[in-house]
Amino acid sequence: AYQTKSNLTTAGSTTFVQCFNSIGGLKWGTYVAGGGGGTQIGELGYCIALDGSNNIYVGGYTETSGWATVTGHTTKGTNGSPYLLKLNSSGTSTGFAATFFGGNGVTNYSDMVCGIAVSGTNVYVTGNAYSNAGIETAGVYQTKNFNTSGGDGTTFVMKFTNALAETWGTYLGGGNSSTATGWPFSNAGGPNSIAVDGS
Repeated sequence: AYQTKSNLTTAGSTTFVQCFNSIGGLKWGTYVAGGGGGTQIGELGYCIALDGSNNIYVGGYTETSGWATVTGHTTKGTNGSPYLLKLNSSGTSTGFAATFFGGNGVTNYSDMVCGIAVSGTNVYVTGNAYSNAGIETAGVYQTKNFNTSGGDGTTFVMKFTNALAETWGTYLGGGNSSTATGWPFSNAGGPNSIAVDGS
């Protein structure tokens, strides 16, 4: 396994991934957490997806440090950060990589990943943002988060390569709260299109 124990030094939860066979027998399990302590929660794993080679993608939220990260987004926000990580089909260290993104959020609220979809070599994520940096890229639909005061935040959509490099990111929503509650679906409206649901 990539990690055989939780590295948290204070109270809080730790992300884990387990693989079962077709009759419910456990094949392997691993923690996928950072170290140190969280200020309130620690870590939460919200969503999971597989690619065509059975590589595993997990998204969620973390307050911890000490993750193995990839080039690009390597700095965790002061109020925690959303994360996207990748494991190989065996859950071992040779297949592990992770990236942070998003900004600093606001007190008691952090950006977080709520859904993942994989299509070929592309990885799409949706979630909720409370910050106004670290997600958007130039030329996208919406480059500003108009709701950074808490509540349900603002929906975001991002596209990554299967090496966890960001291709683009955009906010979705106005001044009131909007929440992505489901998984993104690639090619849902035809080739090269993405559908996201929420409220």
